[in-house]
Amino acid sequence: MNSSLPKHAAAVLCLLACLAAPAARADAPSPVTVTAAPVPAFVPAAPQETRFGALRYIGGLILRSSDGRFGGISSMTIDSAGRAMVAITDTGDWITASLHYDGEIPAGLSDASMGPLLDADGQPLSPKENADAESLARLPDGDLIVGFERRHRILRFGRDFAAGTPARLFSQRPWMASLPANRGIEALAVIPGGGEVVALAERKLDAAGDHTGWILDASGRERGEFHVRRRGGFDITDAAFLPDGSLLLLERYFAAPIHLEIAIRRIAPGEVRPGARIDGEVILQADRSAMIDNMEAIAVHEGASGRPVITIVSDDNFNFLQRTLLLQFELMR
Repeated sequence: MNSSLPKHAAAVLCLLACLAAPAARADAPSPVTVTAAPVPAFVPAAPQETRFGALRYIGGLILRSSDGRFGGISSMTIDSAGRAMVAITDTGDWITASLHYDGEIPAGLSDASMGPLLDADGQPLSPKENADAESLARLPDGDLIVGFERRHRILRFGRDFAAGTPARLFSQRPWMASLPANRGIEALAVIPGGGEVVALAERKLDAAGDHTGWILDASGRERGEFHVRRRGGFDITDAAFLPDGSLLLLERYFAAPIHLEIAIRRIAPGEVRPGARIDGEVILQADRSAMIDNMEAIAVHEGASGRPVITIVSDDNFNFLQRTLLLQFELMR
């Protein structure tokens, strides 16, 4: 710190630094209390509206915790009942919790725990360049895989992070070295039925200015590259497959200082294949007039109606000006 600063200015800077920095991680899993406030309307200015294109808004939550580790959620999975959540943070922690409902409306989280992702030696991943977890998927055998940026690679863990299974390398292909440091493997999703893994970078553009994705087999070997048409300034933040094989892309457009939009795009079954250049239907697009934040995680489960329910969650960047939002929509067509 600059010793020429007045004492009061130095104290203010110290306080701001402490508020901005997430707390140090514990070495072992531990319970965490998460409170939830309802989000009754997706668009507060039109609370009666529930239908947004192909989606029906079900409900949402603003999630908060006094535990400094909570936040920075960058990807998630959810079980077929829509209750057992697993998430990762971009500081190298995992979160597990049970999502409960009031009827069909999400009402809160219980039994939440957090702990550090472990390296091959069973030690917490560190420093930040080794621990920046951005994407998560569950393989058909139940194992979890996590994609990282800065030090680009995909690691394989066991079925349950809390079991403390050390990481194994799933994939570290030559193309990963060319990814931008802070725009790495932002999305992992497993193709239904076959077990192949789709990996997408946040912003790895080809000569045509389109996004690049890769298909890996269930052992992490590369099967081929494909491309997704980029819409305006949108980047990819996560992906999930519907049961019918459609791929959902969660996308974000940010322009300084405060312009923010999010979108969900649906790509038809069978279009994700080596060599393909694909597009898809935008089934949701929203700006700050809606209850959105830095939406980075998407997951799908089957609702009581038999239709898919889409859950999206935001990364608050450990910034008190942002929120951890959990929003749910039913896909109507």
